[in-house]
Amino acid sequence: MVKQAYLGQHPMTRAPGTVENLFSDYRLEQSLLLPHRQVRRLDGQEVMTVTVNAFEANPAMIRDFQATPNRRTRRSKTLTLKCG
Repeated sequence: MVKQAYLGQHPMTRAPGTVENLFSDYRLEQSLLLPHRQVRRLDGQEVMTVTVNAFEANPAMIRDFQATPNRRTRRSKTLTLKCG
């Protein structure tokens, strides 16, 4: 599981609060290990769960992303995925 946390706003009240995104259920999709579940919490309270059934990516972009020898360069690339 991987967690992302940041200071954000409540979607209804616009009050500031801590937003946490927890990513889990990692599976191989087109040779990439990707999370298929995301839970979002606002100030510790679960407000949203996203379950992804499948990912679709441009094969040429995946080859380019995987062929990058320098890790610093790899992190700076963006791989856009269409989720279903």
